[in-house]
Amino acid sequence: MLRVELSANGAFNVTEYGTVQDPEQFKALYAYSPYHHVRDNTHYPAVLFLTGANDPRVDPMQSRKMTARLQAADPVTTRAAAHECEHRPHRQLAALSVSNRTWTSMRSCSTSSA
Repeated sequence: MLRVELSANGAFNVTEYGTVQDPEQFKALYAYSPYHHVRDNTHYPAVLFLTGANDPRVDPMQSRKMTARLQAADPVTTRAAAHECEHRPHRQLAALSVSNRTWTSMRSCSTSSA
C-alpha cells in the first residue's frame, strides 16, 4: 500500500486510500498494509492470490510481491502461490470451482515457486 500511488493507476487510489506524503495518511496506509506486517519465522496459512495480468486497478505485481514475502517469511511450512490470469478484469471473480482446481494443482508445488 505504501508505494501503490507510484504505479500507473495509483494516483486514482489516493482519493480512496490517502497518500504517503501526508504523515497521518502514511500511518493509516502502513497500518492497513498486510505486506508490511508479515513477520519472519511465522507460519501463515496457505494462501492463493488470484490476479489479472491486465487489471487496470491493481498492478499484478502486488500479488507477486506479497506471495514472495510470505514465502520468504517461512519457506519451510508456509504455502503461498499466485495465479495470474491474462484476461481477468478487476471485478470479475473466478468461479469457486476454478479457484479450487487452481489451488489443488498448486498445492503440490514447492513453496519456492509462485
